[in-house]
Amino acid sequence: MTHPLNGVSRQPPLSGIKMIFHGHYSQRRFSLRHLEKVKLQMALELVRKELEDTLTQEANVGRKTVIWKEKVEMQRQRFKLEFEKHRGFLAQEEQRQLRWLEAEERTTLQRLRESKNRLAQQSKALKELADELQERCQRPALGLLEGVRGVLNRSKAVTRLEAENIPMELKTACCIPGRRELLRKFQGLFNHTRAHQVLFMMLLTTVLTSLFGNALMILLIHRERRLHTPMYFLLSQLSLMDVMLVFTTVPKMAADYLTGNKAISRAGCGVQIFFLLTTDGGECFLLAAMAYDRYAAVCHPLRYPTLMSWQLCLRMTMSCWFLGAADGLLQAVATLSFPYCGAHEIDHFFCEAPVLVRLACADTSVFENAMYICCVLMLLVPLSLILSSYGLILAAVLHMRSTEARKKAFATCSSHVAVVGLFYGAAIFIYMRPKSHRSTNHDKVVSAFYTLFTPLLNPLIYSVRNSEVKEALTRCMGRCVALSHE
Repeated sequence: MTHPLNGVSRQPPLSGIKMIFHGHYSQRRFSLRHLEKVKLQMALELVRKELEDTLTQEANVGRKTVIWKEKVEMQRQRFKLEFEKHRGFLAQEEQRQLRWLEAEERTTLQRLRESKNRLAQQSKALKELADELQERCQRPALGLLEGVRGVLNRSKAVTRLEAENIPMELKTACCIPGRRELLRKFQGLFNHTRAHQVLFMMLLTTVLTSLFGNALMILLIHRERRLHTPMYFLLSQLSLMDVMLVFTTVPKMAADYLTGNKAISRAGCGVQIFFLLTTDGGECFLLAAMAYDRYAAVCHPLRYPTLMSWQLCLRMTMSCWFLGAADGLLQAVATLSFPYCGAHEIDHFFCEAPVLVRLACADTSVFENAMYICCVLMLLVPLSLILSSYGLILAAVLHMRSTEARKKAFATCSSHVAVVGLFYGAAIFIYMRPKSHRSTNHDKVVSAFYTLFTPLLNPLIYSVRNSEVKEALTRCMGRCVALSHE
């Protein structure tokens, strides 16, 4: 077409618009196709990654499954081996227990047969003695008196079963109800021979001397102001415990010997055990307190009033009495709670827990173990503190330059060590010795030593080895002489 003005030919505007629209449409289709292709590739890439992750996780799960299967199999094999091992051990233990029970049954039956035979022999002997006595009673009095000695000598040949040789089951089965309240009898230390009468008089003299010495020590410490120190206050408590210890055992023993009545009730036995263990247990801790007092005086003399004040001294003394009384009460109650059967004859001269336990017709193993632990705590713990204190004292004394101070420290501490050795040696021998090594005669001798002779030695050791006590005694005697002359 030609324009009417300038004659230039031009396309119609509609066709141009169509071409432009067609170009834009083609370009947009190409862009959309390309975008869809990119999105598809990205989705495929994401699916491929997820597939790879899934395959990797599946492989890991497979490997872990194999590993866990191997571990489970190993545990199963181990448990199976342990089960077989324990089953074999239990089978062996069962066989061993059966063999032990069979042996114990044979032993018990053998003991019962021996006891039956022995009882039959004793019954036969007693029957013969009864027949002979009946026959002699029909004779004149002179003939009867002549034959008494022979009959008595023959009666001594009849022995009885010892309580230690009877099995616990038999003792428990033969325990008669109501016999727990019967009296017990002491065998004592002495009989009425001439030699034992002399020994009894010597022992009585020793006891009176012990009471006089301890009473004099208490009186001196109470009257002399120079002796009003924690050391001598503890020493007066030691003398008081010794006096109580003597009064716990000696009056009953002397009365039994003089009157011939050696019986004691359950209450009396419990009182003896209580006071005996109260004084012994209190003395264990009191000796430890005295060792601490000497440690403070020798190793720290300038700080002694602070380290050993009167308040601390009174607390330590009350603790010693309280711990001793608690131990005595517990052991007295526990010992008398057991059933006792048999002859009720105590092979001792006073009631002591280890001796009474042997007469019980019940299982006392738990009480004996508890008593052993209690003895360890009340003997070895204070003894270790005492040895530690005197070890430090010895080291301090060896570093002293003054010869006089060294001699004074040695004189004071040596007397304490002597008392500790006497008391703890006897107590450990009585209460911590194994049951298989116990002997009644040994127990009597050692018990007599620490209940009768140790209270005598304590005031002698402290008076002879201590110059301050000797000076106080001299002043007191001088005042007594002056008063007598007036």
